[in-house]
Amino acid sequence: MGRISLVVLLWAGLALCGLMVRRYWEQSSAVLVGLGLEGWAVVSLACLLLWICAVVSWQRAVVAYGGALIAWWDAARHLALLLVGKYIPGGIWGFTARLADSASRRPFAGMLAAGVSEQWFGILMAALGGGLGLLCAKLSSFVPLILVILLPFAAVTGVEVARRVARLLMQFAPARLLGLCTSMAVDVNWVMLSGAAVLTMMQATIMLVIVGYVAHSAYSLDRWGILAVAGGYGLGVTAGMAVIFMPGGILVREMVFVLLCRSWIPQAEAIALAGCLRLIFTGFDFAAAAIAGVMQVGRHR
Repeated sequence: MGRISLVVLLWAGLALCGLMVRRYWEQSSAVLVGLGLEGWAVVSLACLLLWICAVVSWQRAVVAYGGALIAWWDAARHLALLLVGKYIPGGIWGFTARLADSASRRPFAGMLAAGVSEQWFGILMAALGGGLGLLCAKLSSFVPLILVILLPFAAVTGVEVARRVARLLMQFAPARLLGLCTSMAVDVNWVMLSGAAVLTMMQATIMLVIVGYVAHSAYSLDRWGILAVAGGYGLGVTAGMAVIFMPGGILVREMVFVLLCRSWIPQAEAIALAGCLRLIFTGFDFAAAAIAGVMQVGRHR
């Protein structure tokens, strides 16, 4: 019943996003119509680049933890499992489904560590990237964006700290946590892991650029408004990822986004934009699954 309630909550949240788009149709139509064919083409190309970065990042993360370079179709399938898994009851089945599939022919410890590191990269890049965007908007200065170059270093440093802590915990960790500690303490190819961190930073950047582009096309924001909206969305994504019991971060992401952006755009526009963005990125999730399915069919043929 708990799992059923989670999936009902997710789809109810998606339906609510659709209802908000309908309720605030005047503001939502500015988003949907304001882009035009050219704008939708730009967003589609950006999503394709986002997908490529995600696939290549996962390949690098796997190699970093002692795995062989996995083929494109396998990496695409793993990404599809991760993205679509959140629409299945349980909340974390995307992560566990990818782990089960990827570890079926590879060392479990390495694949677990790769998955945990990738999730850490994602949440850190969204949080720090979003925070820098909001800081730039509040200071009306682009200077804080220079710190973006330090994000991959911060991400990899966090992995090294986790490795050292895991090695200490291995001495007295309970049996149920020993496997996780052992996985996180394995040797790492730092060059490959740094590459994965850079690609994850690129994913976060592309996502925030999409948000800023859509918001500007709809509401003609100035540069500081664009940075504020994109930064607020990054922090909303972070909150959604942190609240793991909410599948897909549904409603948590939107609520945080609206709260952070209402100083820059009216609340009705923020709600409409949040609903439209959720529908756009949900489309991206299922498009990634469709691409992986086509690649699998082509592979078998």
